[in-house]
Amino acid sequence: MKDMNDLLDREAIRDLMARNTQFMDGHGGDLTAIYAEDVSLRSPVAPLSGRDSVLTRIGPNPDRPVQFQHFFTDLLISIDGDRASVFANLLVQGFKPGHEPHNSRGLRSEYQLVRRDGQWLIIEAAIVPMWEVGSINPA
Repeated sequence: MKDMNDLLDREAIRDLMARNTQFMDGHGGDLTAIYAEDVSLRSPVAPLSGRDSVLTRIGPNPDRPVQFQHFFTDLLISIDGDRASVFANLLVQGFKPGHEPHNSRGLRSEYQLVRRDGQWLIIEAAIVPMWEVGSINPA
């Protein structure tokens, strides 16, 4: 049976993942309360490290002609002291504002978290594409 601290950690991690999605979709958030300064990203595009580099790739950009909406589901959380792993399915919809989605992607994501100063932060994200429908950059 899980103890109260474990349950509180799991809820804090679920909240962190929701704030991560909110940030990626352009709805703001305190980046220092989501991502560790030494965060890294592994994806088919390129490995990146450091908060600024990673956020340039995954962060919202209102100047892009294509915007994205992210949906995390099936979170599987494993906690080991001040470290945790989160495995999740991720659905990403690409769209032009005011129009229906023209691109859908299914991805498998794995996040490594660290607790620093009593707060869970994302320290590593690994994204593996599973399928894609439509073009990411429509004409």
